[in-house]
Amino acid sequence: MDSVLKIETYTDQLIFDAGKKAFEAGLREGRQSGEKLGMQLGMAAGRREGLETGRRQALGATLRRLLERDHGRLPLAAIKKVASANPEQLQEWLDQVIDGNRPAALLESLA
Repeated sequence: MDSVLKIETYTDQLIFDAGKKAFEAGLREGRQSGEKLGMQLGMAAGRREGLETGRRQALGATLRRLLERDHGRLPLAAIKKVASANPEQLQEWLDQVIDGNRPAALLESLA
Protein backbone atom coordinates (compact mmCIF):
# COMPACT_ATOMS: atom_id res chain seq x y z
CA MET A 1 0.00 0.00 0.00
CA ASP A 2 2.80 2.33 0.84
CA SER A 3 4.41 1.82 -2.60
CA VAL A 4 1.10 2.66 -4.32
CA LEU A 5 0.95 5.91 -2.36
CA LYS A 6 4.49 6.78 -3.42
CA ILE A 7 3.63 6.10 -7.08
CA GLU A 8 0.54 8.24 -6.87
CA THR A 9 2.49 11.03 -5.20
CA TYR A 10 5.27 10.68 -7.73
CA THR A 11 2.73 10.63 -10.58
CA ASP A 12 0.97 13.62 -9.14
CA GLN A 13 4.33 15.41 -8.94
CA LEU A 14 5.11 14.52 -12.56
CA ILE A 15 1.71 15.78 -13.68
CA PHE A 16 2.16 18.96 -11.66
CA ASP A 17 5.67 19.51 -13.04
CA ALA A 18 4.50 18.92 -16.61
CA GLY A 19 1.60 21.32 -16.14
CA LYS A 20 3.92 23.93 -14.63
CA LYS A 21 6.38 23.59 -17.52
CA ALA A 22 3.56 23.84 -20.07
CA PHE A 23 2.19 26.91 -18.33
CA GLU A 24 5.62 28.59 -18.22
CA ALA A 25 6.22 27.75 -21.90
CA GLY A 26 2.82 29.17 -22.82
CA LEU A 27 3.55 32.28 -20.80
CA ARG A 28 6.93 32.77 -22.55
CA GLU A 29 5.34 32.21 -25.95
CA GLY A 30 2.54 34.65 -25.12
CA ARG A 31 5.03 37.30 -24.01
CA GLN A 32 7.11 36.84 -27.15
CA SER A 33 4.04 37.06 -29.36
CA GLY A 34 2.84 40.14 -27.49
CA GLU A 35 6.24 41.82 -27.76
CA LYS A 36 6.42 41.05 -31.48
CA LEU A 37 2.92 42.39 -32.09
CA GLY A 38 3.69 45.47 -30.00
CA MET A 39 6.85 46.13 -32.01
CA GLN A 40 4.98 45.72 -35.30
CA LEU A 41 2.21 48.09 -34.22
CA GLY A 42 4.71 50.61 -32.90
CA MET A 43 6.74 50.52 -36.09
CA ALA A 44 3.61 50.94 -38.23
CA ALA A 45 2.50 53.92 -36.14
CA GLY A 46 5.98 55.41 -36.42
CA ARG A 47 5.99 55.01 -40.20
CA ARG A 48 2.56 56.68 -40.47
CA GLU A 49 3.68 59.55 -38.26
CA GLY A 50 6.90 59.93 -40.22
CA LEU A 51 5.08 59.98 -43.54
CA GLU A 52 2.60 62.54 -42.22
CA THR A 53 5.42 64.75 -40.94
CA GLY A 54 7.29 64.44 -44.25
CA ARG A 55 4.16 65.29 -46.23
CA ARG A 56 3.44 68.33 -44.06
CA GLN A 57 7.03 69.55 -44.36
CA ALA A 58 7.07 69.07 -48.15
CA LEU A 59 3.76 70.90 -48.62
CA GLY A 60 4.91 73.73 -46.34
CA ALA A 61 8.25 74.07 -48.12
CA THR A 62 6.53 74.12 -51.52
CA LEU A 63 4.03 76.76 -50.40
CA ARG A 64 6.75 78.94 -48.91
CA ARG A 65 8.83 78.68 -52.08
CA LEU A 66 5.91 79.69 -54.29
CA LEU A 67 5.02 82.60 -52.04
CA GLU A 68 8.62 83.78 -51.70
CA ARG A 69 9.15 83.69 -55.49
CA ASP A 70 6.35 86.19 -55.97
CA HIS A 71 6.41 88.16 -52.74
CA GLY A 72 9.98 87.90 -51.50
CA ARG A 73 10.85 87.24 -47.90
CA LEU A 74 7.81 86.12 -45.88
CA PRO A 75 6.80 87.79 -42.64
CA LEU A 76 7.57 85.74 -39.53
CA ALA A 77 3.84 85.38 -38.77
CA ALA A 78 3.26 83.77 -42.19
CA ILE A 79 6.23 81.43 -41.74
CA LYS A 80 4.90 80.33 -38.34
CA LYS A 81 1.40 79.84 -39.70
CA VAL A 82 2.66 77.71 -42.57
CA ALA A 83 4.86 75.69 -40.19
CA SER A 84 1.96 74.93 -37.84
CA ALA A 85 -0.66 74.18 -40.50
CA ASN A 86 -1.98 70.68 -41.07
CA PRO A 87 -1.51 69.01 -44.48
CA GLU A 88 -5.10 69.66 -45.54
CA GLN A 89 -4.78 73.41 -44.91
CA LEU A 90 -1.43 73.54 -46.69
CA GLN A 91 -2.93 71.73 -49.68
CA GLU A 92 -5.80 74.22 -49.75
CA TRP A 93 -3.40 77.17 -49.74
CA LEU A 94 -1.27 75.54 -52.45
CA ASP A 95 -4.40 75.03 -54.56
CA GLN A 96 -5.21 78.73 -54.19
CA VAL A 97 -1.75 79.69 -55.42
CA ILE A 98 -1.93 77.21 -58.30
CA ASP A 99 -5.40 78.48 -59.23
CA GLY A 100 -3.91 81.91 -59.74
CA ASN A 101 -4.77 83.70 -56.51
CA ARG A 102 -2.24 86.38 -55.83
CA PRO A 103 0.25 85.26 -53.22
CA ALA A 104 0.11 88.70 -51.60
CA ALA A 105 -3.60 88.24 -50.89
CA LEU A 106 -2.90 84.79 -49.55
CA LEU A 107 -0.16 86.19 -47.33
CA GLU A 108 -2.63 88.60 -45.79
CA SER A 109 -4.82 85.65 -44.82
CA LEU A 110 -1.76 83.87 -43.41
CA ALA A 111 -0.68 86.79 -41.22
